[in-house]
Amino acid sequence: MKKLFKFLAISFCIMMLGGCGAAKLSSNYSETKLKAATQKVVDNFNNGKYDDIIAGMSQKLKGGITGDKLKEAWTGLGELGKYNSISKMIFQEVKGDAVVVAVVKYDNKKVQLTLSYNKSMELEGIYIK
Repeated sequence: MKKLFKFLAISFCIMMLGGCGAAKLSSNYSETKLKAATQKVVDNFNNGKYDDIIAGMSQKLKGGITGDKLKEAWTGLGELGKYNSISKMIFQEVKGDAVVVAVVKYDNKKVQLTLSYNKSMELEGIYIK
């Protein structure tokens, strides 16, 4: 009986924790469109088109980021090597925005991009790791 109670208590905690935080995408977003938008951001980074990335940002985000700041952040990652692929994408919805976590593989290292999109498919947030 004690083991059963312990199992139920642990199961309940896992279910409660699983319900917290980010949710799967609602019908407001399409994974296909998010994949294409994320690939475009990656391509723009790879080709040094930082102003094109800024053009796809919301007005709120554009106010705090310049092409030079994006270039500085990207080149600060060091020598990446040749671009290989986006090896993984995870989609979630947080506070009404779609969040895409993309793992981008290069010859010398992997880069993790976390991109937030609003319902108009404008970038609301960008984090490079």
